[in-house]
Amino acid sequence: MQVQVNAAVANSAAAVASSNTTVHVWGKGDAEDLSTLAAEAVRLHEAQAAVEDVPREKFQDGDWLAGKVVRNWETLRDRLRLDARMGVRIKEAVEDGPVTPRKQAFIEDHWDSLIALRKLRNAVAHSLDVPLEDMQQGVTLSSDLLQRLDDWLAD
Repeated sequence: MQVQVNAAVANSAAAVASSNTTVHVWGKGDAEDLSTLAAEAVRLHEAQAAVEDVPREKFQDGDWLAGKVVRNWETLRDRLRLDARMGVRIKEAVEDGPVTPRKQAFIEDHWDSLIALRKLRNAVAHSLDVPLEDMQQGVTLSSDLLQRLDDWLAD
C-alpha cells in the first residue's frame, strides 16, 4: 500500500512540475536568429570590442561561455527590470519607481535581441545542448547590448 501511495505522490508531483515549467528546446531556428542578431551587432556596433578583453581560451570554454551568457542576461534583466516571462515587459519596483521612458524605448528597440538572449539563457541554464558557436554569439550579443545600454542611458 505504501508503495502505491509513494508512486501516486511522485506521479502527482511530476505532473505539477511539468505543468508549471516550460523549457524551450534550443533549435536551429533559435541558432539562426541569434547568429543574425550577433552578426548585426558586430557590423553596426563593433560588438567585438565588447569582448576583446576576453582571453581566447575562454571563448572556447563552454562552461565559461554558459556562465557569461547567464550573468550578462541577469545584468540586462536587472538593469531593465524585465520580468521572468517578459509577457509583462516591465516589473515595477516600488523602491526604484517606474521604468524610465529611455529604458522602455531601449527594450522596445532591442526586443528581438532580448528575446533571443532570454531563450539562450534558459537553454544553457537548463543544461540543454547548445553549440559552442551559439554561446559565443550570445556572449558577443549580450556584451554589445550591455555596452549599448550604457551608451543609451548616458546620452
